[in-house]
Amino acid sequence: MLSSSLRDHKIDHLPDGIFRAVACDDDRAEPRVVEGDRCRRRAVEQMQSHAIAPYGGPAHPGVGPEFQPIGSSPPLHWANSRKKPISARLAHHMRMPLETPNNDLIGMLEHVAVESCLAWEAWPRIEVCRKPGLLWIASDVPFPLFNCVLKARLTGEDAGLQIDGIQAEAAFRGVPISWYVTPLSRPANLGELLLERGFAFDGGAAAFAGTIPEIEMEEVPGLSIARVMDREALFGWCSVLTAAFGFPPTVGHSWFEMHEAVGFIGGWRHYLALLDGQPVGASSLFAGKKMALVANVAVLSKARRKGIGTALTVAALRDARSLGQDQAAIFSSEMGEGVYRRLGFEEVVCRMNLYIWAGGDSPRIVPSPRLGQEPHRCCEL
Repeated sequence: MLSSSLRDHKIDHLPDGIFRAVACDDDRAEPRVVEGDRCRRRAVEQMQSHAIAPYGGPAHPGVGPEFQPIGSSPPLHWANSRKKPISARLAHHMRMPLETPNNDLIGMLEHVAVESCLAWEAWPRIEVCRKPGLLWIASDVPFPLFNCVLKARLTGEDAGLQIDGIQAEAAFRGVPISWYVTPLSRPANLGELLLERGFAFDGGAAAFAGTIPEIEMEEVPGLSIARVMDREALFGWCSVLTAAFGFPPTVGHSWFEMHEAVGFIGGWRHYLALLDGQPVGASSLFAGKKMALVANVAVLSKARRKGIGTALTVAALRDARSLGQDQAAIFSSEMGEGVYRRLGFEEVVCRMNLYIWAGGDSPRIVPSPRLGQEPHRCCEL
């Protein structure tokens, strides 16, 4: 379940202080100065100082063996202000729920998103953590994609304490947290509680869901799309995503290791697009129990506006139909909504909001009595 906002993150070394999210409007724009606290700085230093050894696998033409970016969107710099005012632009993106939400469909959508992330447990560095009312994944990778609260059904009385406990767990691990909030998340003011505790709102995604449409596609000259079925193809797929999403190299390596552990036969399927023999795009399909999920649709900047992203989406949807799936979900940024509407997905079921806690010493954190003694076994119920 990869958010469009997470795709554009670039983690930089930051001095002590407070984090704030600043997005560059274009490559020429200079981001405002951002600062971060000690815990976050240590996590970034550990990640960036990690020695990256090439996998030694065959690299595709034009893609470096160490997942060096070869074209990406303007970076979104880290944020974690203590109390971040909600601007009109943020309020626009935080629309939730829609006026007439379809809770049954939202429930299916939330289920497949959670189900897709739980498949990552095949990687030994991912731990699925469950507590009453909470489900999240945790790891030792200091990047929010690998440390994410997937589902929250908290009561008003203990919601704050539960959030504090998650922050304490992340602080112990030295990692940031991402937290997805849907119309079914509880309490209803969960987003406000997260903001009060130092999380930063990091964007919303429109959730399309419905019957997989019949799609007629125009041929793109020189384009071929194939399903990833071996390590070499997976390397090319990860290289494209690392470049397009602006992942730091170490995150690209973790992404590769995780999906190699998940394997090529099962719920997750990946697709690699080659234009004139060069890797330029990627997408994924997760075949869930109730519906399919199309994710990780990305095209390198040099190959955009040629219909490649649409072709990658169609490839995944057609594969879903061949597996007997008739319902599919797609999470989209505002910019991509038009593409999916043109493919026949007319209904925006809901908007899923993402919040990021970058780490650090928060006065609201209540340390676990086990912190400092041994890692908290958050898998235990």
